[in-house]
Amino acid sequence: MTNSTNNVYQDGGGNLVIKPIRDGAGNWTSGRVETQRTDFAAPAGGKVRMEARIQQPNVSGAAAAGYWPAFWALGAAARPVGATNWPSIGEWDIMEDINGRSSVFSTLHCGVASGGVCNETTGLGSGEHACSGCQTGFHTYAVEYDRSVSPEQLRFYLDGSNYFTLNSNQIDATTWNNATHHGMFVILNVAIGGGFPGAFGGGPTGSTQSGVPMLVDYVAVYQSGGGTTTAPTTGGCTGLAGWNSSAVYVGGNAVSYNGHKYTAKWWTQGETPGQADVWADNGACSGGATTVPTTAPTTAPTTKAPTTNPTTQPPSGSTTWAAYTAYAVGQVVTYNGVSYRCLQGHTSLPGWEPPNVAALWQKI
Repeated sequence: MTNSTNNVYQDGGGNLVIKPIRDGAGNWTSGRVETQRTDFAAPAGGKVRMEARIQQPNVSGAAAAGYWPAFWALGAAARPVGATNWPSIGEWDIMEDINGRSSVFSTLHCGVASGGVCNETTGLGSGEHACSGCQTGFHTYAVEYDRSVSPEQLRFYLDGSNYFTLNSNQIDATTWNNATHHGMFVILNVAIGGGFPGAFGGGPTGSTQSGVPMLVDYVAVYQSGGGTTTAPTTGGCTGLAGWNSSAVYVGGNAVSYNGHKYTAKWWTQGETPGQADVWADNGACSGGATTVPTTAPTTAPTTKAPTTNPTTQPPSGSTTWAAYTAYAVGQVVTYNGVSYRCLQGHTSLPGWEPPNVAALWQKI
C-alpha cells in the first residue's frame, strides 16, 4: 500500500477511487483507506449498521487474477498494535471479491489465529454469493450488528437483501463478545494477491491487468437505540433550540449555545459549538432560552461518509417512503401525505420513517 494519489483519489464525479497499479518492473502498489474513528459500536440493546455503495473492479478472467477488493471493519484494539491481536478483536468482512468472480463473500473472524470455534483462518462465512452486475455497476453492501434481539445477530446485506446471518449462540459468549462488544473502524482497500485469491486459482500473473479501480460512492455508519439521551442546553437565543450533545446536525442546522448562534458546517454529533472546524459562530444573540424536546433522534448516522455524497440524481417527482430503499441527497418522498427532502444519502430501515429521524429528512 502507498500514499500515492495515483492509487487513491477522487474522480471528480463524487467517487473515491482505489486503483492497483503495476510498474514496469512488475511491482504492484495499491491503496487502503481507514476511518480515523474507532468507536463505531452497537450500544447494549441497540444496533450499528455499516454500509457502502461500491462498484467492484470491472475486470474478469485471466486479467483479474489476484484482484481482491474489500470493504471491512476491525476491532478498535487492533490499531495500536498493528492487528497482532487478530482475530480475537473481531474482523467483519462486509464485501470481499476475488479474481473478478462477480460475487461477494462475507465473514466474521474471531477467536484464535488457527482453528478454534471460529474456524480460522477461514472464519465463519457466507461462502461465495452471486453478485450479478457488481463489477459493471454500483451495489450496496452492509452489515448490521443487532444487540436488540436474543441471540444477538450479525446480518449481511446485498442491495438491502439479507443473505447471511450469524447468531451469537453459534459460538461461546466470550469469543462473540470479544469480537463484537466494542468499537470498530472501517476499511476499504484493493489487495493484489494473497491467500484468498490463491485459494481460487492464484494471481497475480503476467496476464493480470493493471489499473482497474474499485469505485466507492459513499460509506455510512448508522446507530440506533440502546443509549440514554442528554438534554439540550439552554442556549439563550429566543426561538432557537439549544445545542444537544446527543443530536445529529447537518450542514446549515442552527443552534444556540452560551448566548451565541452557531451554524453547523457539515455533519456533526457531540462536537461542542465553538469548534471552528465544525461550527460557524454567527455572533451573540439575546432573549430567553427556548424549550426544545429532550429526546435525540432514535436512529441517525454516526459518521460522515469519507467520500462525497451519492451522485444519484433525485427523481423529478416524489415517491412514497419505504424501508430498505436507497435514497440520495435531495430526493423527495411522501409519508402519510407529507413531503420530506433527504438530507443525507442512506438506505432506509424500519423505524427510520421521515418524521422520526430529523437528521435524515427535512419536512417541506
